[in-house]
Amino acid sequence: AENALTIFKEQDANGNGRKDEVGIFVRGNIQAALNNLTGIFGARPYKTFYVENDQVAFATLDPNFKEAVKLSADWYKKGLIDKEVFTRGWGARDAVLPTNMGGMTLDWFGSTASYNSLATTQIPGFEFYPIEPLQIKDGVKTVAMGRNTTPEIGWGISASAKNPEQAIKFMDWWFSEEGRRTWNFGIEGKHYTLKNNKPIFTDLVLNNPDGKGPLKVLQEVGAQVSGPGVQQDAEYEFQYSNDIAKQGFEMYMRNDNTTMPLPILKYSPKDVKKLEKIMALVNQTTEEYMQKWILGVSDVDTDWDTYINRIQQNGINEAVELVQKGYDHYNSIK
Repeated sequence: AENALTIFKEQDANGNGRKDEVGIFVRGNIQAALNNLTGIFGARPYKTFYVENDQVAFATLDPNFKEAVKLSADWYKKGLIDKEVFTRGWGARDAVLPTNMGGMTLDWFGSTASYNSLATTQIPGFEFYPIEPLQIKDGVKTVAMGRNTTPEIGWGISASAKNPEQAIKFMDWWFSEEGRRTWNFGIEGKHYTLKNNKPIFTDLVLNNPDGKGPLKVLQEVGAQVSGPGVQQDAEYEFQYSNDIAKQGFEMYMRNDNTTMPLPILKYSPKDVKKLEKIMALVNQTTEEYMQKWILGVSDVDTDWDTYINRIQQNGINEAVELVQKGYDHYNSIK
C-alpha cells in the first residue's frame, strides 16, 4: 500500500503534469478525521470501549492504536497523507475526487462508490474501488466502521408539554412497522412503493430529476435524520448502492473484516454523570496528543508514557470499571 501510494503521489497519476495528487484523504471534523485516519491502520475509534473474552478494554490502550498513530505520522511526514487532513472538513471527497486528485480513504461504501459516475460525466476512466483492509502486521486488520441498528439517542416529553398523551403516541408510532418504514424510506407513494410487503424506492429517490443524491432526498422530508432513537434498516442504503458498493459490502462481511461493536449499555444516573465527566477529559487529552503526533509536532514513542499517565489521571481506569459493570449487567439480563 505504501509503495502504491508513493507511485500515485510522485508519478503524476492524474496525468496533468503537476504533483497535486492527494494520497490518503478523509472527511469530517477533526474527531472524525482522527478516527478514520488511524482506522486505516487498524485502530478502533479513539473514544470507544470494546470487549475481548468478556473483559472491557479502551481503544487507545490497545498496542495496535499506538502502532496506527506511528504509521499515520510516518506517512504524513512522507507526504502520503493529505496535508489538509484536519481542515478539509466534510467536503473532502467533493474536493479531491471530482478534481481527480484523491487516492485512498476510509468511508461508507454506499455514498463513496457513487463517485464512480464521474467516469461518464467528468473523468474518463475514473475508478474508485473498495479494497480489503490494510494489514499492518499478521492478524491485525482495519476495524471496519459500523452502526448500531438503534442510535444511542433518546427523546423525552417536557413537564410543560400541553398534550403529553399525543406526544407519547407520536413517539410510539416511530417504533411501529409503518413508522420505522417511514423513517427509513420516506413517504409511501412518493419515495417508495410496497412490493411483496417490501419498500422499493421510486425514481424520485434513485434518479432524482434535480440531481440530488438519494440520502439528500430522504433527509429533506425528515427521513434518515439523526434525532429519534428509531431502528435503522440497512436495506435503504443497499437499494440505492451501485454494484461497486455492493462488492464492498460483501467483501467486508467475510474474512473477519468486521467486528461486533459493544452493545448499547445501561447505567445508573450517577454512573452516567461520572462516565461522561471522565470521558470528556480523556477524549480531550487524546485529541490533543493525536494531532501533535500525526502532524509531527511531537513523537509518539517519546510522549506515550506521559499520555498514558494523563488519561489515568483523567480517570480512564475507573471508566473501564463502569463500562464493565454495565456490560456485566447487560449479560445478566439478555
